[in-house]
Amino acid sequence: MLLMQGELDDNVLPAVQEKFAATAKAGGGDIQLQIFEGCEHEWVAKPGPQTDRAREMVKAFIARQVKTT
Repeated sequence: MLLMQGELDDNVLPAVQEKFAATAKAGGGDIQLQIFEGCEHEWVAKPGPQTDRAREMVKAFIARQVKTT
């Protein structure tokens, strides 16, 4: 699982996502949490360098998943 979180998100707090990721990992889950600095909730809906970075990260994540199946 790829979980991307805006650092400034006040709707879904980064601490909640960090706890979720830690719990998933402790239970044997394969999860990658990436916190995006300076980004708020729904930040990927806006053009910009962090959105471009997120899109590239998603593409790479999908490519790795397809390659391993």
